[in-house]
Amino acid sequence: MRVQVPPSPHHIYNKEDNLKIETTPREDHQVKMAVHIEPDQFEKSMHQAARKIANRVKIPGFRPGKAPYDMVIRNVGEDTIKSEAIDLLIDEVYPQALKESNLTPGAMGKLENISKELPPVFDFLVPLAPEVKLGDYRSIRKEYQKPVIDQKDVTDFVDKLRMNYATSEPVDREVKPGDVVYLTLSGNLINPAEGENAMLLKEGSYPVLVPEKGASDNDWPFPGFGETLIGKASGSEGSANYNYPDDSNLENLRGKNVEFKYKIESVKQLVLPDLDEAFVQTLGEHKTVEEFLKSVRDQLEARAASEYDRDYSNGLIEEMRKQATVKYPPQIVDDEIADMIQSLERDLANQKLDLPTYLKTRSMEKDAFIEKEVKPAAINRLVRSLVMDEFTHAENIKLDMSKWDEAVNETARDLSYSTDLTKLRKKLSRDQLTQAVTYETANRIMNRQVFDRMKAIATGTHTDPPAVQAVEEKKPKKSPTAKKAPAKTKTETDAADK
Repeated sequence: MRVQVPPSPHHIYNKEDNLKIETTPREDHQVKMAVHIEPDQFEKSMHQAARKIANRVKIPGFRPGKAPYDMVIRNVGEDTIKSEAIDLLIDEVYPQALKESNLTPGAMGKLENISKELPPVFDFLVPLAPEVKLGDYRSIRKEYQKPVIDQKDVTDFVDKLRMNYATSEPVDREVKPGDVVYLTLSGNLINPAEGENAMLLKEGSYPVLVPEKGASDNDWPFPGFGETLIGKASGSEGSANYNYPDDSNLENLRGKNVEFKYKIESVKQLVLPDLDEAFVQTLGEHKTVEEFLKSVRDQLEARAASEYDRDYSNGLIEEMRKQATVKYPPQIVDDEIADMIQSLERDLANQKLDLPTYLKTRSMEKDAFIEKEVKPAAINRLVRSLVMDEFTHAENIKLDMSKWDEAVNETARDLSYSTDLTKLRKKLSRDQLTQAVTYETANRIMNRQVFDRMKAIATGTHTDPPAVQAVEEKKPKKSPTAKKAPAKTKTETDAADK
């Protein structure tokens, strides 16, 4: 449902039921809504409040709820009844005012002010539901080229796998690519900041794998370190300086200049297992080397296709995002930020860290971290999500239940690969696990349908087919639900608790 904001900066609704509403749109996709209460409506609420109070307050000489209005005032005071009446009115008029003003909230509203004079005027701040206007997304064109896996890709993957099963043996010679070098190593910051600990790596014995030429990206303790060891023998000493770039994967070392000192203790060469049937049979249900190599190629092709599709999809979404006009209230961004912080805290907990410790390693305050890093990411994620929701709606994409069984199997397989199912079953009830699989399966199907539609449009192969006919008997049963009520204000929530 589209939010229809009154065309003029101020608009007054005056209904016969004594509710007068004044709305003022704001630039941040919120509306200030002033609700004026008429005297007779307020008087009615005063009497309702008195009856409610009489039910819970013992008034001498009367059964609960039977004391007359004047007697209730005499026992509890008029101010108490006024406060109760205002709470009752807020519960009543906020949803009514939203309906009469034709406003659809996108988040919890806020009661900003109650006038001192009576009958009261309530000033609400209503965050509107997001609005998305897609541009001419059907004019977007982007070539789709399925990635190709060649023999070198297969060979490189197999060699890395063999490396994992390699054994090592000492050699009395100079270091060569592919060797494992055991050395005494230490690292210290060059020109550390005042009060900063200069020692980065405590002196100790460390093994270093010297990569083959051109494969030093994952070298430790910095890219290219292994190459400095080539040609040197046991007993050799040396040092190497490295200035970690600002985009280094080691966040706490970004921009740091470090000197590493080393002494080679010993050199070992790696002996890789032969690529034969005995070896491949230890890696899975492969009877021959040919079956194993085919399996490797299939895996590499599937992975490459998945990564390509992800990048292709992200590129199309970004093009649509550039064309789209998206409006949303700040509360939704705040919710997105909170969700991202919670997700980060869960990830840190898995690494035995907490957020304060993580921020300390990065020398950042929480507010600065949120403003500089989390908030931009939250806005980007929110806008992309809203654009994709609108695209799905505009293209009338419905869940294709004919692919349900296949998708369920894929979901179950991925769960078994990505998590410990035994622990998951202990953590979740049977119904919760079923619900999680159902949700993930539906999400998987819908994401694929949306991607296929985007790809068809971008490659110019899309035609408007009849709507997808869902297989009704395979749809998960839905429990009957009540119509969602309008968002409550904070004061409404407090009143409900009374």
